Amino acid sequence: MRLLILICAVALGCSAPVPESASKADDIVIVRSGFTIEAPADSTWSQHSDGAQVSFEKRHGPISATLVAQSFRVDSFPDNQAFLRFAEARQEAVVKELEMLSEHYNRTRLGEATCLQYDGVYRDERYAASESEYLIIKGYTCRHPTIAGQATQLEFTQRSASRTPPRTEDMLATADAFFSSVVFTSSGT
Repeated sequence: MRLLILICAVALGCSAPVPESASKADDIVIVRSGFTIEAPADSTWSQHSDGAQVSFEKRHGPISATLVAQSFRVDSFPDNQAFLRFAEARQEAVVKELEMLSEHYNRTRLGEATCLQYDGVYRDERYAASESEYLIIKGYTCRHPTIAGQATQLEFTQRSASRTPPRTEDMLATADAFFSSVVFTSSGT
């Protein structure tokens, strides 16, 4: 009987389990056309995917937040400046119907990619006096560094009844970690 217990103890105790962090890391890296990105570390974000896009949503009381990563086809631009002008015009078109309270555009890089970084706070009259009246947006539109005619958009949005809702700094920190986890790959659409 002691021999049986010893054999079971050795078999169970000496087996090398797969490190927990390694299996978790494999579960949170999302592969899309032209990039990989890590899911938010906070498990309260729900994931939705379709084709070239992945999104994560979170609701905290009346505040809703979304993180989106997607690749899309664009014209081939002769240089980075032409791409950045395109990206800024594209983002301006998205917010043109909203009342701008604060807005910034910056030309930057994520890894090897040339990007337009944008952020702003907007009032959406369609949702006046509701839980979604104010919209905070922060994101990047990046020219893929190796695939001509492909761009990647990474974006955080938050809707709330307040221009400065609680927990925004925590949400923005999650968004920044999400953005900085992008790795551009050579597999295109």
